Amino acid sequence: MNAADRAITDEERESRIEQLGAAMVLATDLTERARLWRRLKDEIAARSPAQVVKMEAQKGLR
Repeated sequence: MNAADRAITDEERESRIEQLGAAMVLATDLTERARLWRRLKDEIAARSPAQVVKMEAQKGLR
């Protein structure tokens, strides 16, 4: 199995989200910022249901 075939963990996804968010804030090129925003939205939308429940519980929403 190669890295592309392996599902990423919640921790890896949250790390990606953090990195993409930071890169988007620092981007000065509007095209690059838009590209990073799309990738960030995709990563957020791909969060596992378990991760969403965990995050909601941490915020007192569950």
